[in-house]
Amino acid sequence: MKRAIASVAISFALSVLYASPLLAKEVCTPFKGSSENQAVSAVPIDATHVLVTTVGEGNATHLGHFTFVSPHASGLLDFSINGTQDFTAANGDHVFAELHGALAPVVDSSGHVFLVGTVTGTITGGTGRFAGATGSYDFTITFDTATAHSFSEINGTICVNH
Repeated sequence: MKRAIASVAISFALSVLYASPLLAKEVCTPFKGSSENQAVSAVPIDATHVLVTTVGEGNATHLGHFTFVSPHASGLLDFSINGTQDFTAANGDHVFAELHGALAPVVDSSGHVFLVGTVTGTITGGTGRFAGATGSYDFTITFDTATAHSFSEINGTICVNH
């Protein structure tokens, strides 16, 4: 009898253990923040595109103080951006995303050119508490063409399993 009860208890414990990922609930919350960024390299891909790597740091909900690296193809004729972002949260967890969109040239009253616009980030996963994360965000950029320095705002939603 004791063996039967022990066997049932072990079976129940194992079923709860293996079923718990199925019981995880996806929770979506606002993902907002800002960053200061610097393009650190630009390598020609072809006559109309360069591979730009931008690094940045800032603060955002769920990440706290973060850093990021964003390698992306930039169109020299259409100012397109297609690439990735890898955010590192304050605790070392990562959020991975794909970036797509385009900027537009804006000339200020002194004749200085900025590239301004919003590109879309699609969250594709992460590590630690962001493993399996999904969501999307607008990454609004003001890029100074003279210094390769930029400022960005993040506004979107991030979904994680709890």
